[in-house]
Amino acid sequence: MRVLCDFQDTIGGAPRSLKEHALLLKAHGHEIIAVISVKDYGDFFDNTSFQIIQLPRFYTRHIFKNIWLLNVYTQQIKKNKIDLLYTNRVTQSLFLSIVSDFANVPILNARAGGAEIPTNVKVNKDKHFVVYSEENLQVFRELGFSEDKLFLLRNRIPAPIIKSETLESLIPKEEILITITGSIKEETLKGIIWFLNFVSQNLSSSYNVVINIAGGSLLSDGGKQLMFETTLEEAKRAVPFSWKINYLGYVSNITELQEKSHICIGKGRSVIQPAMMGKITFVISEGGRLYRSKHSIYKCLRFYNFSGRGNIIEEDDSVTEFKELLIDPNIFPKFQDQANILSETFKEDYATEFAIDKLQDYINVVIREQFNFSAIKGIIKLVKLYWSVLMAKV
Repeated sequence: MRVLCDFQDTIGGAPRSLKEHALLLKAHGHEIIAVISVKDYGDFFDNTSFQIIQLPRFYTRHIFKNIWLLNVYTQQIKKNKIDLLYTNRVTQSLFLSIVSDFANVPILNARAGGAEIPTNVKVNKDKHFVVYSEENLQVFRELGFSEDKLFLLRNRIPAPIIKSETLESLIPKEEILITITGSIKEETLKGIIWFLNFVSQNLSSSYNVVINIAGGSLLSDGGKQLMFETTLEEAKRAVPFSWKINYLGYVSNITELQEKSHICIGKGRSVIQPAMMGKITFVISEGGRLYRSKHSIYKCLRFYNFSGRGNIIEEDDSVTEFKELLIDPNIFPKFQDQANILSETFKEDYATEFAIDKLQDYINVVIREQFNFSAIKGIIKLVKLYWSVLMAKV
């Protein structure tokens, strides 16, 4: 089977999740045609052997360009004899579901990210969606999608192989290395600002503390970018002399940095990946709050894709536990043992190696059930989509 996987770009966790599924499908005999909108995608596709096609991405506001793109995609699908479309980018999903009708080719959509699912996705209620969390599943149900169109598939992250020397360095001696991972953007800025202010408030530690912030800035608002930079500099001046705060920007090999870290902080895959290594991890919520990955709240964190959203109730406060980790050397081995045990649960829920049977089953359902294609149906969807966009602006 020839599968067109539309990545849109290489920013964030969504394209990495899609690449893992594409690699799985390729390993099981399917041909992958990767579509990307950017010219510079670095080493993203190295060692994949994917056929790569560069096409512009869809933008909801560009109606005439999108009509042209619908035709371009349809022609590419026919030229490359595509059997299935697969994407997990929000805007691409909206329009490729319409392309699916024009080109008479089934599509499997995947929904990555948070609870903010645009209501205009309802124009594609006849299509199938993979969701990465119970939270997404709940939102799609509330939007009126039928149960048989929804598939829950969390497994999308390769389980890292930990080197023996890394295992020995899990317990800090004199220095403790903390890594915060994630792009600096509108949805994460508040949490980062909160954390920088939090560590500025005279936290004490038995260790020398190094805090690395790894993630490029995607802030388009100059005022918010200035706020981040100002808060960062203030935090650097406020922490004790034995502390260092480093802003690293975008880090290409984040796994290597996480391997060297004692504590990893982030959300989504930025927490899940190091947790599979057996690292002590904390979710930093969008609102500004820390939650330690631990058995007592694991299912609640998982429900919200380790974003920290929702009403998470703890018996033992995670913020207090974070402070204790820095102060009491006896706490670290205890939490480290818990993290090692929990890593197996993380792997079962999220490791790619457990995904192929589910993914293949879902694809078989899509191939079997999506057959009522027509250009008229696609045109009606396009009109409904732009009507919903127009009404949202009124």
